[in-house]
Amino acid sequence: MRVFLYDAGRDAEQWDMFVNASHNGTFLQSRRFLSYHGDRFEDFSVIVRNEKQQIIGVMPAARDKADPSLVVSHPGITYGGLVCSGRPGADEVYEMLQSVLGWYRDNGFRSLLYKAVPWHLHAVPFHSDLYALWRLGARTGRRDLWNIITLDGGRSLSKGRKWAVNKARASGLDIRVDGSDDAYRVFFGVLEECLAGRYGVRPVHTLDDLLTLRSLLPGSMDLWLAADESGCLGGTWIFKMGKAAWHTQYIASTERGRDRFAVDLLLESVIRSAEQQGIRYFSFGASTEQNGQALNSGLFDFKAGFGAGSVAQDFYHIDLE
Repeated sequence: MRVFLYDAGRDAEQWDMFVNASHNGTFLQSRRFLSYHGDRFEDFSVIVRNEKQQIIGVMPAARDKADPSLVVSHPGITYGGLVCSGRPGADEVYEMLQSVLGWYRDNGFRSLLYKAVPWHLHAVPFHSDLYALWRLGARTGRRDLWNIITLDGGRSLSKGRKWAVNKARASGLDIRVDGSDDAYRVFFGVLEECLAGRYGVRPVHTLDDLLTLRSLLPGSMDLWLAADESGCLGGTWIFKMGKAAWHTQYIASTERGRDRFAVDLLLESVIRSAEQQGIRYFSFGASTEQNGQALNSGLFDFKAGFGAGSVAQDFYHIDLE
């Protein structure tokens, strides 16, 4: 096998076909999604090919902006890592990662940050990469805790969430999916105000990012809104990872929306829709902060109230020297 630097002009279509059919790839690792970053990152994605020049693995990656000697898989997405398809043996995955690490070392990098794909997003269970990383001397540098609901019919709401959902439903809130430009603009305004007021931060994405991604990946994301006669009270931007999971990329509400428990009814409506469509998991993402060192207990408990368990996402550091 040999490792090659990704070439946008030659490899994009093959890359996305491979990721789409893979065990542990989602549209976040597709070139369509990564392309919205433009020139924000210096791309160092690689492709692993066998002796027949067939793709047997891909890994999205880019140089870290703060440390040029560090390559990250991938700094622009929540997770990255080696994406595999077919029936790769554990020894083959080990050899692939060994070859990838050697390629980065030979190209001047001194360390790698590997952001593992949480297991509930796998089409087929795949931890051969984590086993190979352990054998190759990687160490866990960060661990985030995600809230995950298994959509198998056994879910139950906590007493507090059930009360809030019933209260919101009785008030006659309107819950709908709206993919229009106007809906995205309204939601983004709510999101900006919510994040600035509660956490003093801005969204990771811009409004243009949201609109671009909606256009690049039709059918892969939905915008759900809760409204009353006064207008939008809250919303959530949902990433749809095939039948594996639906994921809340953003959740936001206005002050009036919080008073009327709009997000409680909104999320319960989305979760029920996912259940009806045969989705395996509903993913709230991480409830951790400060590189995993701090747990936002209030946020974790709120999400858990919808029937959520928990899944860890690990980040691995490996010294290439």
